[in-house]
Amino acid sequence: MLFSVVVPTYNYGRFLRAALESVLEQPGDDYETIVVDDGSTDDTPAVMERFLADLPDDDRGRVRSVRQENAGPSAARNRGAAEATGDYLLFLDADDRLLPGALERFRRAGAADGTFDLIFGGYEAVTPEGKRTPRPAKPLSESNRMNFKRFLRRKLGSVRLGAAVIRRERFAQLRFPEGVHHHEDVVLVAQLLATGRCASFPEPVLAALKHPDSLRHDIKGLESASTQAADALFDPAVLPAEMMTMRREYQSDFFLTQFGALARAGRYADARAVYRRAVREYPRHLLRWAKLRRYLRIACKR
Repeated sequence: MLFSVVVPTYNYGRFLRAALESVLEQPGDDYETIVVDDGSTDDTPAVMERFLADLPDDDRGRVRSVRQENAGPSAARNRGAAEATGDYLLFLDADDRLLPGALERFRRAGAADGTFDLIFGGYEAVTPEGKRTPRPAKPLSESNRMNFKRFLRRKLGSVRLGAAVIRRERFAQLRFPEGVHHHEDVVLVAQLLATGRCASFPEPVLAALKHPDSLRHDIKGLESASTQAADALFDPAVLPAEMMTMRREYQSDFFLTQFGALARAGRYADARAVYRRAVREYPRHLLRWAKLRRYLRIACKR
């Protein structure tokens, strides 16, 4: 088996069928699909039951489903990986879709020879109105250190899990950090870029749906995350010593992400406090003019 597509889902029953159909529409017989229901309380179990019942005989053995008590996205992805048999793992969020020919593009990019730890492509951001904006993946350097720095400084753009495949053998050594509920994907991708053999291609292989109840808009969770992601990412047992020096810069950037979310939510006093914390952590981020201008605009707002 070449690919295991892991689909974690929590209360996304309304999206799930379309996500699974986008996988089964991929040509080839070298992939399996594993759905992990992370304790959903909506109609996800019924949706999954109907989907499996509707499958033609040829596809019945290609989709498996497991259910667990709610433990968060990292635990759900890790559970799916533990159930997988493929050489490469693709983690498809239940509210996203694989584009036609996605798996074939990964085969051509080097998945078939099994020597890459991470291969990623571009994606399309899709609004609720159906507007599509392409986000091509950027080329990588031959230097792991350079790729690591560019990724954390957002010079590589966003590496979406559904637009990436990860060698299962290497994933087993890292896994998603289960105590981290925001940026857990950043932790894993950054560690792979820092320590593995990686490749990219610009073409989109994923449609990433934007909608208001996405976990990406979870301000409360983002606010509570604090230093969890940095603690997990900058693990001296994983990263080379020269890459550990970026911890304070990354932590400050995480605080700036919190600042932006709080400012958009109208929580101006909290936003100002987090901005000051970001600058104390890494003073050079005062030079990020867009953030500074926003801070000054809300300086007197209650």
